[in-house]
Amino acid sequence: MFSLVCRVGRLVEVRVESLETVEEVAQVEERFSEVVGAVRAQVIVCGDYRNLRLFAPAVADRFMAVMAGSNELAPLEGWLGQVLDQAERARLGEFLRAAP
Repeated sequence: MFSLVCRVGRLVEVRVESLETVEEVAQVEERFSEVVGAVRAQVIVCGDYRNLRLFAPAVADRFMAVMAGSNELAPLEGWLGQVLDQAERARLGEFLRAAP
């Protein structure tokens, strides 16, 4: 079970609780491509994996490959404040304070 949306600006919100099959990981990857394509700018991904259950080994391998392929390494300290606009910073705060 997952949620992947962009509610404001370039901030893409990801919540993953479980992925039972490799096909579900493919659905995450497809949804991510759809959302990023709709934004048409470099996105900032905020992920909530607090309720994530353990994956089967094949699912874990595929999920890690998807995550590694979409991750750009950047210094995090102070970075978000510099790249998010006011609405994105506000939405990020709401996302982080939301109950899992």
